[in-house]
Amino acid sequence: MRSNSIITKALRVVLAFTLAIAICFGSFSVTKFKASAAAAVATLTIHADPTGGIGSSSTDFTVDTGCHAFLSIRNKTNSTIYVLGVPVTPKGSITIGTFGNQKEKFGTGIYTNLEAYKIKYKGAYKSRVSLSINLTYLQLNTVQNTMRANNQHTPRCNCAWFAAKVWNSVAPDSLWLYAGSITPTPKMLANDIKTHKGWKKAAQIGTCDKTDIRRILSNSYIKVNKKDIQ
Repeated sequence: MRSNSIITKALRVVLAFTLAIAICFGSFSVTKFKASAAAAVATLTIHADPTGGIGSSSTDFTVDTGCHAFLSIRNKTNSTIYVLGVPVTPKGSITIGTFGNQKEKFGTGIYTNLEAYKIKYKGAYKSRVSLSINLTYLQLNTVQNTMRANNQHTPRCNCAWFAAKVWNSVAPDSLWLYAGSITPTPKMLANDIKTHKGWKKAAQIGTCDKTDIRRILSNSYIKVNKKDIQ
């Protein structure tokens, strides 16, 4: 009887020790997963240039000299990520914005790296103001889903409306931005950006592939040749 009691106690000790190890490793795994899910994979920046061009007195805010709002995303990882199907290399960036004044064959809506091209080769958007936040993998997916659901350009749903809508889909309440209601404008968006701590003047868009300009469609894209840009 005494021998059985000793064996039973020994088994209890072994079971308790095993359970403790399982809980320990289980907690470690959960913690590691949460840390990974919370890690920043990209930086989202919203830009608004309130000056110049016909946009100062019109609903077309897409001219070369200014009066445009757009977004840029910088890859913070050591691997290539994809934004709307466009590859963004490690530490590289992409610009995303909506246009309503490009050639009819491309249509109105989202273009990628068109702002990067205009900034580099046409001196566009020099008066832009900008604000940035970091994105987790899940937030990056939210950004892309919001973009795809709002792939358009109209007098009301214009570049300023698009940029603010995408930004607000992931930004904390303290950084929520307002671009206007009846007719959103880059000027109203720029004014609101400047009320938030951390805004910058003429923030760098990062290293973009300025030769890879695309008009994003529902599940595909059209490559835009530089000679077709307006």
